[in-house]
This record gives sequence, structure tokens and C-alpha cells, in this order.
Amino acid sequence: HPGYRSWRSYQEMLPSLARGVMESGAAAGAVLDPNADHLIMIDERGQVIQDEMLTALLSLIILKGQGGTVVVPVTAPRAIEALAERYRGRVVRTKTALQDFLEKVMEPNNQPGLAGVSGISRFFLHFDALSALARVLDYMARNRATLSALAGEIPSFFMDRREVPVPWESKGRVIRSLIQDPPAGRLELLDGVKVYHRDGWALVLPDPDEPVCRVFSEGSTMEIAESLTDFYIDKISKIAGAKI
Repeated sequence: HPGYRSWRSYQEMLPSLARGVMESGAAAGAVLDPNADHLIMIDERGQVIQDEMLTALLSLIILKGQGGTVVVPVTAPRAIEALAERYRGRVVRTKTALQDFLEKVMEPNNQPGLAGVSGISRFFLHFDALSALARVLDYMARNRATLSALAGEIPSFFMDRREVPVPWESKGRVIRSLIQDPPAGRLELLDGVKVYHRDGWALVLPDPDEPVCRVFSEGSTMEIAESLTDFYIDKISKIAGAKI
């Protein structure tokens, strides 16, 4: 729609929105895109909660409220496993595509005791911004919890993400090369190539719609996460013969 703001323009507004939330004394602020695909929340202290942090927050609310299983994409931080352990739940990881997510959600062993569509609605929070917002606000109201206190329960994590140009015809070669000659330890091939390092992991994900690969990294420090991203972007560029 020509009248819609771009999601990037919303991102640029976040500092002023955060100030507005703090100055007004609001319990929280929220930004949704016109299609309700994306959600950003702002706590009463002006802290921005989005992307992986929002995934962790939604997982925390599900685990605290109902326990059981949380279904999250392969890009989600390891902090979610720590939360699941704390609340005696479990984590099922899926590909980043909605279809794979839905298939995992519909598996009977991932939804014990749940009945019908209403029972599994809690799994769709990652794809429905309006439902996610309602769920967070409802939990806050019922439990008299502040958003900053909930965010404070999430273990610290450090993630980095970037993309690197890769010609369409080189994507297969990049993935094959990473699988055949892994630069570190354990590999996971659920979606793209995820390589586990001593102090973190990196995921190389070919984009289905653009001539790029996306690199997601998590490390025990931000410096490690960024260095993992740098390492894989350099490696991918050399394999693909693409210029950064």
C-alpha cells in the first residue's frame, strides 16, 4: 500500500517512541506493521523488545502460564532452552518458514492435552503480532507484572545477524562446501547449515527470494557473536566468489 510506512521507518522512530512511553508513564508501548506480521514492544523504562528478545519473551509467558512445549524457529537464542528447563517445559525448533512451523505445531506429541484450534493458538504468537500483543498485555494484567520485570527474567544472550550477496547459482555450492568441510564442531541441518562452536553457533541460511545468504550468530559475548558472523561472511564470499 503506497500510504504504508516502511518497517525500516518504524525502526527509526523507536527512540522517540521509547521516550514517549517513559514520559507518559505508560505500562508499555507497541508498534505493529499494517499486516500485523511484526511486533515491537517497549517497556515502561523505554527498553525496546523485538526480534529474538520478543521470541524469548513470548516463550517465557507461555512457559510461566501453561508450561509444556514452546515451538520456536532455529534462529532463536539458547536462552529459551534455559527458560524451558527452569519451568520444566521443552523446546521444539523448526525451520524459519511458516509451513514447517505449522507442521511441528500440529504433531500430537507437541500439544499434549490441547484441544482444537483454540488449544494450539498459543503456538502462533510468533506469526500473529496482534495475538502476541494481546497475550503479553493479558499476562501483565492478570499477574500485575511489568514488562521490564518479565524481560529481566530472560537470561542474557548476544546475537548478530547480517547478509552477504550470493549469486543464485552459487547458493548450492556454498551450502555443500560448509557441510563437507565444516569449520568447527557439530553440524545441524534442520534449516540451512548451523555450526556449533565452543562459545556459540552460526547459522547460514540461503534466502529463498533474494540472491543473498543470511548469517545468524550467537556467542557468549557480543564480540564472539560478531566475530562468528564475520568469519562466515568471509568464508561464504570466498566460496561463492562474491564481493562483500
